[in-house]
Amino acid sequence: PILLVLTVLMTFLGLVIIFDAGYARSMATGKGPIPAEFVKQGIFVFISLIVFVISIVVPMESWFKWAKPAMFLMMTSLIFVHYFGKVQNGARRW
Repeated sequence: PILLVLTVLMTFLGLVIIFDAGYARSMATGKGPIPAEFVKQGIFVFISLIVFVISIVVPMESWFKWAKPAMFLMMTSLIFVHYFGKVQNGARRW
């Protein structure tokens, strides 16, 4: 429970910091009082909360059942990126 509480607190602290950092620029450019970065990050937080709730609802046996196929898919994706990804700013990307 304490890890969940700390995670939620840090997430909302991050949202406050993003809002504070973008507020002056957003007002100066005439885009309104809510920075675009804050809205974007808020959407990510909302989607993450939905995924979190879904992951809690799924029974543990399902996670065990799909662990090996998921690991195979992830390793295949990494190999694909290694050989076919494009290099940009020193990093290999999709």
